[in-house]
Amino acid sequence: MKNQEDINIEALKELRKRFFNVPAEKLGRDAVKNYSVAMENELRTVFSSTNENERGFTLISVGGFGRRELCYGSDVDFMILSTRIKKKHAYALNNKLSDLLWRAGLSVGSSVRTISECIEESKDITVMVNLIDSRFIAGDKKLYERYSKKVLNYIVCRNKKHLMQTLSDEVKKRRLKYPDNYISEPDLKEGVGTLRDYNTICWINKITPIKVLISDMTEEDYALLSKRLADAIDFIFRLRNAVNMRTQKDNCLRFDLQEDIAELLGYGRSDKACVELMRQFFEYSLFIENSLDTIMGIIGEGKRKNKINDIFYIDGHYLESDSNGLELLSKANCLDVVVFWFLVRYQLDIGARLRQFLVIESHKKRMNRNNLPIRLFTKTLSLKMPVAQQLLVMNKLDVISKYIPEFEGIRGLMPHFLFHKYSVDIHSIMAVRKMDEIIKRNISDRLFGTLTAVVDNLNNEELLTMRLVLLLHDIGKSKFITTGHGKRGAKMFKALSKRLGISDRLADLGERTIKNHLMMSKIIRKRDISDSAIIKEFAEQVKDKTSLKWLLLLTYVDMSSVNDNLWNEWYEILADQLYAATIEFFEKKGWQSRKSVKNKKNLLSLYGESMPYLADFSDRFFNDIAENELKYIDDARKNGYSVKVERSFTKLFVWQTDRKRLMSDITGILFYKEISILAGTTYIIGNDIVDLFMTITPKNFIEKDWKSVGNLINSAENLPIEKMLKEKEQYNFIKNTRIVKPVIPKISIDQSASDLYTVIDIKAADRMGLLHDICCSLSDSGCTIILFKLSTVSDMASDSFYITGPYGGKIFDKRQLDTIIENIDKRIL
Repeated sequence: MKNQEDINIEALKELRKRFFNVPAEKLGRDAVKNYSVAMENELRTVFSSTNENERGFTLISVGGFGRRELCYGSDVDFMILSTRIKKKHAYALNNKLSDLLWRAGLSVGSSVRTISECIEESKDITVMVNLIDSRFIAGDKKLYERYSKKVLNYIVCRNKKHLMQTLSDEVKKRRLKYPDNYISEPDLKEGVGTLRDYNTICWINKITPIKVLISDMTEEDYALLSKRLADAIDFIFRLRNAVNMRTQKDNCLRFDLQEDIAELLGYGRSDKACVELMRQFFEYSLFIENSLDTIMGIIGEGKRKNKINDIFYIDGHYLESDSNGLELLSKANCLDVVVFWFLVRYQLDIGARLRQFLVIESHKKRMNRNNLPIRLFTKTLSLKMPVAQQLLVMNKLDVISKYIPEFEGIRGLMPHFLFHKYSVDIHSIMAVRKMDEIIKRNISDRLFGTLTAVVDNLNNEELLTMRLVLLLHDIGKSKFITTGHGKRGAKMFKALSKRLGISDRLADLGERTIKNHLMMSKIIRKRDISDSAIIKEFAEQVKDKTSLKWLLLLTYVDMSSVNDNLWNEWYEILADQLYAATIEFFEKKGWQSRKSVKNKKNLLSLYGESMPYLADFSDRFFNDIAENELKYIDDARKNGYSVKVERSFTKLFVWQTDRKRLMSDITGILFYKEISILAGTTYIIGNDIVDLFMTITPKNFIEKDWKSVGNLINSAENLPIEKMLKEKEQYNFIKNTRIVKPVIPKISIDQSASDLYTVIDIKAADRMGLLHDICCSLSDSGCTIILFKLSTVSDMASDSFYITGPYGGKIFDKRQLDTIIENIDKRIL
């Protein structure tokens, strides 16, 4: 016969099981409330069965449990309130309840406190908000009444100002840790516009009712916003419960979960369904964020007001308006764009009352449209001062798409692949922000002069057009289209540029820039920029210097705004070199061959006697190697290797006798030493091979570590490389990249990219040792790797290899090419 404890455990398990079987469309607010109430009832029963429900003990739910917001993966947080003389027994009761819940498969957060301890410990914000949400479950009701009178009254009534300030500080700290909600993998509990922001609104409402704080809000407006907030948090609860049911405790809507979650919540199972799910999340989280920011702004209002005109005044760093100003503003035909103009003109953020006003007006659809606001909108974008922060505010208030309807197609759009960190609209605004940094002279050194010159030489109309290009360069991705989005977006830009009053010359320039906006990034990531054929083809497509300057600017801001890791110093160097080479091509046709001959002649005259072997290098070597790098070449000839440490990457020079699998052995050794490779180039000199590797080294990698790498390279022919790598993976010294989406390898041959070499482009799921495996398969196929470039984005590797056949030169034999592809395919699967 089962004892009472087993019965209680089974009841708790059954309760959790029932919650798991709740239909997906009902996993929102009602579900968490019902689950919380049912959990209270079970704990009340458990508490009664312990025979400890005498005077001096009270079982209280706190935190999310106390708010009756218990999600599937939430901790069951409770507190045993006791008198001082009963505290020893309270700890025993606490342990008994915690053990029971744990054995039922639930996570537990518990505490034992007296009333005086509650008051003392409430100085900590976490304890304070947990106690604010406390609710009586069972035990000594009179003890709870004393607790409610003394503790809750102390926290909420006597300490209002301190509590409000503490909550404000916590929001600021959280914003630093979770600065964006438009990201590919949002945190549903702590992220911007999610549960913690909603909780903060509720805590503030308990301290001072929101209707009192926003005293000039009508009943109609309050009802509208309350309904919208209820819908938003209901959706967030559904999301969090769905995620918890897949991962138990994880609150992150991870990329690899989104397809399952979209299907569970009724969106279907496809990339499009995931995009729709994320769009809905962005819309609701934005509303929660705007609501909290409005409330926090009103709480933090200053007393000093610098009046601008009858409508606006400046409150610290905020543009604000009072009741009379808002009444005047509501009569304007273009109230939102007027706000935008003043935000930019005075470089301010939006004040709380203005934000709340625009949110309400937007949802009421009161805003009128005519030619005046469009002209004011474009005039604001033509100001030679930063605009991105203000654009971000306007986007969160859904203003941009009202003046540029095409922008609506990318608002909240998160294509279902881990490439962009942000949704497409925020990525585009981030690109404008990068241009703001150029205006403010706040960019990296190498491209500083070129980019500032490009921006400084723009007149007002050109500045407007360039900002529109940055803002709209990805509009071709609307309707879930990513392939060919450059061409599609260019056509859309050409059509809207006429509506915005842009001249035909600039409309054509903007159209061409958007159409080609991926071209420069593709070349620096995948092609040999020392190849004259590549420069010639690129220059012919770009057409002229002005287009090149615009394309360089767009490439820089676009790649810098994709994620935190895509743009790096190496790409910066390549972009600078490609730009300089193309400028020279426009000025001097056929520059490449003359440049290499000239460089070779100059360097031989200077170093020919001390380094006679230089004469045996090909012209290509003299295009790639700087004069100050010749000493590293000489060191590599003497020692087998040498190292040049740059600011954010390291060049590794290797000089070895040519042999089969030399390249694959070196890449294997670098993998073994946990050194990431960006690119590699091979130069043949007689029977020797000189390899140059661009690498990113681990932190704290010092000279003796490089010496260890060099020793391994020098003895590579006699090392069991494959065995070493297998042992490396076996002991899990390196964690494999998280594969979030199945990737079918794609291998293609490009014979047009080079006159001298066959180019193989490989797309595959990224993993540790992938480069080594590809090099091995190419070596086994009798190929020589002349150059390779690696590009990795999230879980996808996109690599390019310039190769020659067994007898040198390009490979044209179809059977041989098919064999090479087959060998690579077998090795990388």
